[in-house]
Amino acid sequence: MTASAGWITASAPGRAGIIGNPSDIYGGCVVSCTVAARNSCRVRLSDSSNWPEDPRLIKAAVQSLGWNQNFDCEWQTQIPRSSGLSGSTAALASALCAITALIGGSVNLHSQQDRLDWAEKVRWTERYCADIMCGFQDAHMIVQGGMNAMEFPGRFPFADSIDGVFEPVQIEPISTNLQFLMITTGVERVSGSVHRPLAQRWLSGDQSVVDAMASIGKLGQEGKTYLACSNVLALADAMKANHLLMQGLGATGAEVDKLVLDCLDQGAYAAKLAGAGHGGTVIALCDSPSDLEKRVRKLGYTRFLTLLPQAGLRLELATDPS
Repeated sequence: MTASAGWITASAPGRAGIIGNPSDIYGGCVVSCTVAARNSCRVRLSDSSNWPEDPRLIKAAVQSLGWNQNFDCEWQTQIPRSSGLSGSTAALASALCAITALIGGSVNLHSQQDRLDWAEKVRWTERYCADIMCGFQDAHMIVQGGMNAMEFPGRFPFADSIDGVFEPVQIEPISTNLQFLMITTGVERVSGSVHRPLAQRWLSGDQSVVDAMASIGKLGQEGKTYLACSNVLALADAMKANHLLMQGLGATGAEVDKLVLDCLDQGAYAAKLAGAGHGGTVIALCDSPSDLEKRVRKLGYTRFLTLLPQAGLRLELATDPS
C-alpha cells in the first residue's frame, strides 16, 4: 500500500434513537436516524504527529489498523460533545476511514455488506481499542446513514455474541412523515457510565433489567411499524413506555426527566432519551419542530437539533498537499 501525501478527509453523522434503545446491546430492535450534524476528520503524513487534545480515539484507530507512522489529524464537529448522539462513534468512524485511505487501504462503502463490515470494524475498535462501553446501533447507524430499523440477534454486553460467532445484523430502511425535535440538556457524560452498570446488572441476572430490555426491544419492533405508517399516537405511547422503563431502572437522570415533562407540557406527543441517560439529549415527537422549539426555548433550553436522514460514513476527496 502507498500512503497519500495530501490531506484526506472523511465524515460521519450523529444519530438519535427514536424507539427501542438501548435494547440493541441485549439482542433487541432499535429504530434510529441520523441527525443534522456531522463530524469530519482530516489527516496527512507529516514529520511529527499533531493530534487533537484528547487523542484516545485516534490512538484506538491507529491500534486497530496496526500503523505507526507520523501524521497530522484535525477534527471538526457539529455534534454536541457527550450529548448521547454518538459523537465519539462518528469521530472514530471518520478517523478510521480517513487514516485507512491515507495509508493506501481500501475504503469501499458502496454495498450493504461493505457498510456492515465497516460498522463492525468501527464498533470493535471503539469497544476493544478505545475501551468504550457502547451500543451496537451506534456504529451501524453512523456507517449506514438514513433512518433504519435494526435488529441485533445474538448480541449481548461485553461480548458480540455468547459463543463468539456473529449473527447477521438485520437492517431495514424506514420512511415516515412524522416529525421530531431534539433538545440537548447541556449535561455532558460518557455513555459507558450509563451502559456499563446496566450491562453488569443484566449479566448478573437482575430480572428488572432483563425484563425491561426485552420489553424495550419489543417496543422497537412495534415502533418500526408505527413509523412506517405514520401512526403518531401509537408511536407516542411506545416512546413514553420506552422512557418509563429506562426511568424505572434509574438510567435517565433528573435533567432528562424534567426535559421530557417540559416537552409534554409544551405540546409534544411524547419525549424520551435519544441515547444514553444521565444527561445528553431528548427526542420529542411533535407536529411542528419549529413551534415546539419556540415554546421550549422560553423555558431556558438553547441547544436543538433535528433528525435528517442523510448519508452515513463517507470518504471525501483528497486535497492538494499545500
